Amino acid sequence: FVAEEFKVWNGEFWDRTTLTSLGSIFQLGHHGAPCVHPAPTRNMTVIHVNGIHELKVRSCGCRVAEDLSNVDELMRNGWYPATSTDPST
Repeated sequence: FVAEEFKVWNGEFWDRTTLTSLGSIFQLGHHGAPCVHPAPTRNMTVIHVNGIHELKVRSCGCRVAEDLSNVDELMRNGWYPATSTDPST
């Protein structure tokens, strides 16, 4: 996860933007590489030392993650969900 400030030129000045608004989707599982059977994309709020970030996240949907819950997949990525039932933060 890259939690930096991004800027885009709007024709007059550099304006703040997010990775999500640029179309970025964070793939869980496979160490960030694409999954051949990804789960549907979902929104997630990530709280980082430099702020609160809204991300689009896609879980692994193939055999590699067959026995993993969403919580397990997040924990393997080093993210600690706010809840153990249907985490989105």
